[in-house]
Formats: sequence, structure tokens, C-alpha cells
Amino acid sequence: MTKQTKLLILLLLLQQTTLQHSQVSKINSSIVTYNMCRCRFGSRIIAYVKTKWLAYKYNIPFFYQPFEYSDQLMLTKLEKKYDKDIEQYFNQVIYLEENPVNIDREAKNVYVGDYYTDTTIDFTDKQFMKEIKKNITPIKPINKPSIPADRISVAVHIRRGGGFDAPVSFDKETHPKNYVDFDYPGKFLTDEYYITQINSLYTMLQENPLHVHIFTDDKHPSRFIETYKKALQTKDITFSTRKSGSFTTNVIDDFFSMALYDCFIMPDSGFSWCVKQLLGTFFVVISHTDNKVRVEINQDNFHRVEKHLGTIKNIHIETFNKNFGKIS
Repeated sequence: MTKQTKLLILLLLLQQTTLQHSQVSKINSSIVTYNMCRCRFGSRIIAYVKTKWLAYKYNIPFFYQPFEYSDQLMLTKLEKKYDKDIEQYFNQVIYLEENPVNIDREAKNVYVGDYYTDTTIDFTDKQFMKEIKKNITPIKPINKPSIPADRISVAVHIRRGGGFDAPVSFDKETHPKNYVDFDYPGKFLTDEYYITQINSLYTMLQENPLHVHIFTDDKHPSRFIETYKKALQTKDITFSTRKSGSFTTNVIDDFFSMALYDCFIMPDSGFSWCVKQLLGTFFVVISHTDNKVRVEINQDNFHRVEKHLGTIKNIHIETFNKNFGKIS
């Protein structure tokens, strides 16, 4: 890159910043943005969605702050970017994680939310959800996994940390002083738990053929396939996963690929929660929250699955709902 090109880029950035400051100085209401915690992609999307909801609910401008992988989402092109220098145009900065959410639209404050901000989002609000889905759309097409068309497909999300978190206590290869599953037992679940839930789902679905894809941040995903195949060898279930993984590998591809499956077995993870709430059209979701297993069935999505598979053997949605869960 030549010196002239570098100078031109700097001048364009300066011009852009000056224009934004000119626009911000004319805002006569409060605004809202969010803080970035030392957390992973799911938690950052939650912070984005929570504060975006506050902007929508109180009809105030929203400013986005870049986070890891946000440059791969449409929001980086569609949202106004926050610059700490714009705080000079407002009366005070109020951090919502330290205060109840009590936003005064006319006070001309900067409200700063985060992952922990206490607000209830109405996910049935079609206008809001349309905006969110548009903004978190990937800029480039994702690398989708191959999903067999003749089987009910199941996304299984297994958290192991991938090097970001401390190891789990049930990993016999490691012996640290602290284990992450002691602090977050619902997020880091055992192989026995997942095998049980896959088997339960197979039974729920009247032993219709399943295809299970393992989404994980574990460094050796294939070991799950070996263990689960052996435990469920008498069932008509096929498995797939990636060849390798970590907490930085295939994050965007996995996030959007999970939503392509018919059913979802998920831990108590922000990443999984975002897939379920913002993207998924699952007809069965098995989740683990507050040390309890929860089964949810969506009747509309059941009929969608029937359409692409044809009639699903021996499953009657009314009996299924009565025996295994409630319609969401």
C-alpha cells in the first residue's frame, strides 16, 4: 500500500468520523449501546439483542460496538458505530448492569447495557425480530454441512471450552485445580447426558431414522462420534461432525448451520440460546436449564418437517405433545 493510499484512507475515516459527530450532536434524545465483556460470541449477541430491544422499546437511537466476528455480519454495515468521543454531546453515561432498567428518553443520556442487563424481550414482536434477523445475517454465504434428506435431522451442541475455558472434570486427560463444569454444570454436560437425550428423542420420534450432527468447540470432535455410535449402535441413527475444532473455529458457520436442523439438543449456553430464539425453526428442542431437562415442541415446525420428509412413521402430534412436552 502506497503512502498516498494510506493518507487517502485516513482522510476518508476522518471525514466519516466528523460527519457522524455532526449527526450525533443533533440528537435530542437519549441513546443506547452496550459494553463488551470477556465473553464469547453468544454472550455478545445477547448483549446486542438486549440493548437493541431497549432502543426499539423506548424509541431511542442505537449505536453498535464491534466485537469478534461482528465484521462477518450485516450489522457492521447497517448499524451506527459507537465512538466514545460522542459522549461529550450527552449529559451522563449510565451503566445498566449496575442499575435497574429505567430509561428516560428525554434526558439525553448514554445508556450502556450488556449481557446481564435485566430486560424482557418480546420475541413475538414481528417487526423487531425482522430487524434482528436482517442485522445478524452473515455477509458471505456459510459453509453448510450436508444434511440427509431422508432422515429427521438433529443438531447437538456440546460445549467443552475449546481452550477458552478451564477443562471439564469428566475429561480424564486433564487434571487442573479448577473445573469449569463445577461453576457452570448446565453448560458443560457429560457424554452420558447427550447419549440419554439422543436416545430419548429417538424413542419420542417412534424410532424414525435420525441423523445427528455434533457441533462442538472440542479440539477432537470425532471422539464424540465414536462414543455415541457405540452407545447407540442398535438404533437407526447416523452421525457427523467436523474433523477438528476449537473456540475460534467455524464460529459463524456453526451458528447459522445449527438452525438448519429439525431438532435441537442444547446445553445452557448463550450460543445455543441465540440459535434457538433468533434463528431456529426446530420442531423439538431439548434443553438443560436450572438442573432440569425441558422438552419443547413447535406444532407449525412439525408440519414443516412432515412436508419435506413425507409422512413421519407413527408420529401423531397430539399424542406427542401430551406425552413429551408442550407446544411453544
